[in-house]
Amino acid sequence: MSPARAIWRSCLRHPVPLAGVIAATLAVVVFETILPLLTRDAIDVATGQGDGGASASVFKGYAPLTAVVLVFIGVAAARFAAQAARRFTSGLLSLDVQHDLRVRILQSLQRLDGPAQDRVRTGQVVSRSISDLQGIQGMLAMLPLTLGSVVKIALTVGVMLMLSVPLTLVGMAVVPIIVVVALRSRTSLYAATWTAQQQAADVATHVEETVTGVRVVKAFAQENREVEHLNGLSRTLYAMRMRSAKLNARFQPALQSLPQVSLVANIAAGGWLALHGTITVGTFVAFATYLTTLTTLSRLVANMIIALQLTAASVDRVGEVIQSEPDHPEPADPLPVPDGPVGLRLDGVGHVRSGRRLLSDVTVDVPVGHTLALVGGPGSGKTILTELLGRHYIADEGAIRITGAGGAEVDVAKATGDDVRRAITVVPDDPFLRSGTLRDNIAMGAAGDGSFDDVPDADIRRAAGHAQVNFIDDLPDGWDTAIGERGHNLSGGQRQRVALARALLARPRILVLDDATSAIDAATESRIFEALRTHYGDITTVIVAHRSSTLELADTVLVLDDGRVTGHGTRDELVAGHPEFANLMDLSEEDRARARAAISARDGGEAPLVIDAPDCTEPSHEELWPDLNDSADGADGANGAHGGP
Repeated sequence: MSPARAIWRSCLRHPVPLAGVIAATLAVVVFETILPLLTRDAIDVATGQGDGGASASVFKGYAPLTAVVLVFIGVAAARFAAQAARRFTSGLLSLDVQHDLRVRILQSLQRLDGPAQDRVRTGQVVSRSISDLQGIQGMLAMLPLTLGSVVKIALTVGVMLMLSVPLTLVGMAVVPIIVVVALRSRTSLYAATWTAQQQAADVATHVEETVTGVRVVKAFAQENREVEHLNGLSRTLYAMRMRSAKLNARFQPALQSLPQVSLVANIAAGGWLALHGTITVGTFVAFATYLTTLTTLSRLVANMIIALQLTAASVDRVGEVIQSEPDHPEPADPLPVPDGPVGLRLDGVGHVRSGRRLLSDVTVDVPVGHTLALVGGPGSGKTILTELLGRHYIADEGAIRITGAGGAEVDVAKATGDDVRRAITVVPDDPFLRSGTLRDNIAMGAAGDGSFDDVPDADIRRAAGHAQVNFIDDLPDGWDTAIGERGHNLSGGQRQRVALARALLARPRILVLDDATSAIDAATESRIFEALRTHYGDITTVIVAHRSSTLELADTVLVLDDGRVTGHGTRDELVAGHPEFANLMDLSEEDRARARAAISARDGGEAPLVIDAPDCTEPSHEELWPDLNDSADGADGANGAHGGP
């Protein structure tokens, strides 16, 4: 879509200010076109070469010159009012369109699924949401004036043809040259502006990453390196901006100077015609006024052509974000998620990302109200599975089904993302907190689109209590304490508890905890799990576990290794029947003994190798080599049997 069409479609979303801009712009054009004609009539009346024209017809009771002056004053006042209306409505329209585009950018980003969001660069989005939209807003604010100038140019040329055809042809001789220069400037200016804005976004990305990770930068004493990196990016941006400025300096003077050449030629030709009586002095003055106006308008339009070509890159960059689509669009005919308490069933789930197989044939059934623990080493597929449960990604094989009462079920791929995430809430191990107050961060989990202030305090306190957010009194402003960007004013365990309270406030029907208590001590974790058992017994829970205390809440445990299920059962069943399970968890000595016994049973009853203590008694030769002793005894017996008299 061309930039002009994209801007026009955005303007159509705001019909009231758009209609006001069009009406006011046309009114200004008409009034400004009339004024030079009134000037001609006044001069001709004063020199005895005219009778006042239409003005004398309107005010028949007045002298011709007085009538012309009265009409002139009325038109000038009307032009002033129309100009004020045009300025106001154009500003209103430009701000409305800018706001609309910014909201559409955010909506587009929120519509993206996991794979598409992985490709998003924060600095690029910030640059397009601020710098590019600011350029579009400024261009839109001037666009009505420019479009009015184009209409006025057409009317002016028409009036000039009526006054003098020869002078009009002289004045329009430079138009083809202006068109050629404008067309030649488009390609190079667009490319230069695009690359410069892309580089500006890279600078913004680096600044955002450095500020966000400033503690890491300082921890490794990398301040100078980051500054040097920024210096290099900024120098590249400077060079690209200078290239754009050089191209602008090459074309803009030509576009501004060519109309002046036309003005000089017309003054010479018009003066000669007036001296020889071919045209009246009033006509010459009126024509000179129109030509001066035409020169000014041409310069304005030329500047706007350059600005539009510079803004075209911004329009395309913003449009690129708005038109972004998820890799897996919402289903055309989505199925509803079952009502009431729900469970989960995974049937042969497989997932491939970037050419790597991350999950293969994962099958498990989690009844309503039950808790499933996911156990596995690093890279085993636990987090990938939680991302599939939250529908941030779609399974490439098999199906993840939300099951309800009476056999009702739905594949999450066939339901909308909003419906799935209303039923399933995923809490990651590294939670995101807004740079607002503690209360607002928890209230974010409340259903609905209202203000955070509308969420009842009792509900927030209840969820916070269940999540063991018991450090409120230690904060300087209690619930209204600003926790800093990404919650940097809180410890890791405190951030996890706040994120868990936010999830509990949402009252999900399926709660997925992706190692969401990894930074919380065992005693606090135990109290949180006790609250889940007591107050949220109807919620189906999936927990990624790395320590044995987390398994206390689980009804069953699923063991993953390299994306495959290697074990499924209760904790005791896995301790007894899945030897590798002991290596993954911090089991008690009793459980480890049971695991060693399982290894012994698996290996045919042979006792596992035991390393002797340093001060133990050295074994005898017979104890070390029992088989050799038995063989020797057998050989002696055989000799005795064959020897004899």
